[in-house]
Amino acid sequence: MNEMESPKFLEKDRAGIEERVELKKKEYAESGKEFVPNEAAKEAVHEYSLNAAEPPAGGDDQRQKTAAKFKDEPHAVQIEELMKIAEKEGIAYAVNVAKHLGNPHILDDFHDRLAFEFSQNKE
Repeated sequence: MNEMESPKFLEKDRAGIEERVELKKKEYAESGKEFVPNEAAKEAVHEYSLNAAEPPAGGDDQRQKTAAKFKDEPHAVQIEELMKIAEKEGIAYAVNVAKHLGNPHILDDFHDRLAFEFSQNKE
């Protein structure tokens, strides 16, 4: 995926994030807070990925191998690789690969990138 391409999230991921954004809209309205779409998307992606990120039993070896392929690459390359994985395998799989990179900053930036892409490229 180059910088000009929009990611094609899996439908289950897109639906899960959209559902959480709608819940955020309601929460903001009920609390009287101003609804900020980018912030709501960031919160929704973070919550969705936390809830969706439980790896199936026995699948951890593959995630470790996938992470090892680009663990020593520059930060930006790691984020791009995670975006490709999210498109192909889903956000939960990509989040688990990110955890195997051993750098919480990468996971945070990956969440930020997912939120940005989701809010910018909503169909």
